[in-house]
Amino acid sequence: MTIPIEKPELELGKEYTVELFPRTVRRRAKYLGKIDKKHIFNSKNGAERYLSLDEHWMVKDGGIITYNCFSSAPIQIIEADTKIQKLEEELKKLEEVGIK
Repeated sequence: MTIPIEKPELELGKEYTVELFPRTVRRRAKYLGKIDKKHIFNSKNGAERYLSLDEHWMVKDGGIITYNCFSSAPIQIIEADTKIQKLEEELKKLEEVGIK
């Protein structure tokens, strides 16, 4: 039986398993939201803290967030910037009032 590949609907603040390149590398990461057409995750993994996944290539395969492409281009490990910090602040405010 094959598990269907689908476009995921992500929930703010929820932790997901995200598949990196090569596909044998996976990280648990909290979904922070979207900047332009990139979905941003906080992996809390030292220097590899933030993950950016292109919306067009993102799929959910058996509960794992991955990408439907033959290269590593859709997923990147990125540094924090003001837009990401803003996403984190907004999520923290929602969590404080019990909305997310």
